[in-house]
Amino acid sequence: RAVADPKQPGQLYLLENGSSTLWSYDCASGRVESLTPGAEATRFRSSLGSRFVLCGRRLLVTGTPNQGAHSPWIFDLNAQKWSRLPDAPCAILSSAVAVDDDDAAICILGGWSKMQSCHGYLQRLSLKGRDGWQVSSGQVPWRRPGAATTLADGRIVVGFGWMECASAAPVGSRDFKL
Repeated sequence: RAVADPKQPGQLYLLENGSSTLWSYDCASGRVESLTPGAEATRFRSSLGSRFVLCGRRLLVTGTPNQGAHSPWIFDLNAQKWSRLPDAPCAILSSAVAVDDDDAAICILGGWSKMQSCHGYLQRLSLKGRDGWQVSSGQVPWRRPGAATTLADGRIVVGFGWMECASAAPVGSRDFKL
């Protein structure tokens, strides 16, 4: 996984698959630096279903394999430490993730786990308050591994990924079933 820092052109943050190891890469100089000393590199095990986004001066990873399918982690770039956020009510592995404009909340659409299969709930967690998770009452059709997400004018925009379903009916029709 990789994420660019728009406030520092040419700066990339890389998450090593299978660990919580983070690297900083400067495209102009080619300089590579480890950001996760000691135990910080092994706090959790990321996977291909984990999502990785920049959240101000923090890096967010959502969904880790097995029991971590509900677990988001946030890395403080200044302190160089991981913190586990409260578990999401619904699985967040293979989800679409966006951060609001002021980095005050994360929005996660959809998700999957071996124990619960897939869902299309929208879940929101405030990073500044103690409100906990808020979950939408309805679902959208969901099974979109690889989806990209952004927030625009308070709306979540999801693109790409692929959709799997057991239904021959068109997506959005009354007969559509996941």
